[in-house]
Amino acid sequence: MRERKKEGKDEDREDVKEIAKEMHKEELDKEEHKREEPEVEEKKEDEGKEEDKVEDKKESKESDIENKEVEEDVKKKEEVKEQSIEEIKEDEAKKEESKKEEEKAAEELKKDRRSRKEDNKESEDKEELKDCLLYTSDAADDMQCVDLGGRRIIKKKKNK
Repeated sequence: MRERKKEGKDEDREDVKEIAKEMHKEELDKEEHKREEPEVEEKKEDEGKEEDKVEDKKESKESDIENKEVEEDVKKKEEVKEQSIEEIKEDEAKKEESKKEEEKAAEELKKDRRSRKEDNKESEDKEELKDCLLYTSDAADDMQCVDLGGRRIIKKKKNK
């Protein structure tokens, strides 16, 4: 029995040693796992950072494309604006030319009217001073100075 007890104690000691070894092994595994975890987390963080970088690059490319499109739109709008300004200037120049031509035409018309009025005055003066024949026999040939009865008509000057 003693031997059995010794054997039992030895077995118990061996069991305790095995349990201690297992516990020690588990602790080592835990420590190793803890060491690996930060490495894994660091790897995950690195991968996340790389993904962020890739996304940032994509976003920057997209924003560059959008910026280029906006710049092109701005350039097109500026070109259209410049063209419209040029067209407006051309239209204003044409309007000025047409105004000048109208003014010239108006001046010519005024001069023409003045000359006509002067001509009319001269011709009226000439008509007013036109002589009528003194004798009715001679006056009969001039229809403007004789009425139907053969009498002489003397025109008076118009006073203005």
